Amino acid sequence: MGKNVFLPLVVITLLLCGCEKVETEYQWVDLGLSVKWAKVNVGSSTISGYGDYYAWGEVSPKDCYTAENYKWYDNENHITKYCSNPRYQYADSLTQLLPEDDVAALEWGHGWRMPTYDELMELIKNCEWTFSSIDGVKGYMARSRLLGYENAWIFFPAAGFCDADDSYPGYEGYYWTSTNCGGSNSIQSDALTFNPSMITTIGYGDGMARIVGASIRPVHE
Repeated sequence: MGKNVFLPLVVITLLLCGCEKVETEYQWVDLGLSVKWAKVNVGSSTISGYGDYYAWGEVSPKDCYTAENYKWYDNENHITKYCSNPRYQYADSLTQLLPEDDVAALEWGHGWRMPTYDELMELIKNCEWTFSSIDGVKGYMARSRLLGYENAWIFFPAAGFCDADDSYPGYEGYYWTSTNCGGSNSIQSDALTFNPSMITTIGYGDGMARIVGASIRPVHE
């Protein structure tokens, strides 16, 4: 049967809590999928908290998110890492974030990382998605459709995104994966995007502009 697994700062034994022992302070939910999904966003301690915003492949939040201050652009806005477009002088054919550029892996450790595009698609296809609210915060509840896991769910707050001017929470959600679109769309990366009437992996064009500040929901191996 599906279960929410609680992992306090001091790890309690299986006999005391009936939970799988994992040496980490963070909490995951077993939805019956290939990975466990975290209950909260990076930077949040509550299910309904927005957490911090990150440009794709960056590991620190910023006050504003522009091409000029994006880590992987040079002063001519050429991509300097994670580029599969041979037009660019820095083409390296990398389409998955390396651990050193994965904020979930760096901040949480212990097997945590950002989800891949395929893992996000697995989540979308195998969950029932309901736009709702928790603690007055709007967002989507993703409840597992898999046999034996029907009571397992996670909540994605509509945290919006950040650009050069402001953040736009309360209506839409933007959650990065670790996967870059590659090819001529290397300036974009795959993300979960939603509003009250739509859930998709399509952001701007074939992906979402890498310079935008979006939420991070980790997964555990």
